[in-house]
Amino acid sequence: MDNINTNSNNNEIENKSIVSKFDNSQSPNQQQKQEQQKQEQPQQQPQQQQQQQQQQQQQQQQQQQQQQQQQQQQQQQQNIKSINSIQNNNNKFRRWNGHSPSLNYQLNKNNNYNDLINNRKNYSDQDLKKELEIRSLELMKKEEEIIKLRDKITTLNEQYTQELAICCHYSNNLSNLRKEVYQMKNQFLSKEEQYKKQIQDLQYKLYCEYQPIGKLRI
Repeated sequence: MDNINTNSNNNEIENKSIVSKFDNSQSPNQQQKQEQQKQEQPQQQPQQQQQQQQQQQQQQQQQQQQQQQQQQQQQQQQNIKSINSIQNNNNKFRRWNGHSPSLNYQLNKNNNYNDLINNRKNYSDQDLKKELEIRSLELMKKEEEIIKLRDKITTLNEQYTQELAICCHYSNNLSNLRKEVYQMKNQFLSKEEQYKKQIQDLQYKLYCEYQPIGKLRI
């Protein structure tokens, strides 16, 4: 029995020593991990700062691109307005003197009156004919549209007259019916009065001539 107890005690001592060794082996590992985490944290902070800086730079670049696009759009609109104004001036000039000068001629400030005369001469009769043909075609189209509109107006007028005739017919019928009803009502009232008088006369005769039984005349 003493041997058994000694063996059990020895086993317990060995187990405790193993556990202590295992704990000691784990403790430096944990310390190393903690130190690594502490080292990684300051490394992560500059990485985050760099990412934030990159995002800010990207936002600034996008804003610059948007501003550039807006400026380009404004310039395009101004160019379009200037071109439209020049074309309008050309149209006015065409109506005034019978020819269409080019945009370069309109923009050039150093032209003389002689250039104007040359442009008049260069403007041929064929161009005039083309313009006249175009205008005549436009007039023809407008005339066709006017004719179509007139046809629509005539059809609408016809429908309106037909509906008016129907309404007049119904109104006449209603007026005739009202007259008939009024006549019938008058006839009924007159007959009612006659019947009332006849009934009163008969009642009076019954009362006067035919006395009740039990009363004898002397």
